[in-house]
Amino acid sequence: MSGRAIVERYAAATAANDSALMRECLAPDYVGRYPQSGEVIRGIENRLAIGENFPGQEERKLSSTFGEIRGSDEPFVNQFVNGRRDGPVPFHYPAPGYDADLELAAS
Repeated sequence: MSGRAIVERYAAATAANDSALMRECLAPDYVGRYPQSGEVIRGIENRLAIGENFPGQEERKLSSTFGEIRGSDEPFVNQFVNGRRDGPVPFHYPAPGYDADLELAAS
């Protein structure tokens, strides 16, 4: 499955609040980093527990489509979702573009 397909599947799982499908999309050695708070989440179970225990979880619904998020003018969203190396979050090491990981055409 391509990187893009995995991201789209994960976005759909998140929108549907489907933990089983989210679990299928995450690598067994998952590590998530939250740069805003400095948190590091290790493991699928810990990642899913965040969503399951988040206040207001029972009424949580996404209000934007993947296309709307991808087309956002908000600088943080635009940099992350569109794989931009320049933006509000500085990157200090050389690496392939995020768009290459998602098998997207470079923009």
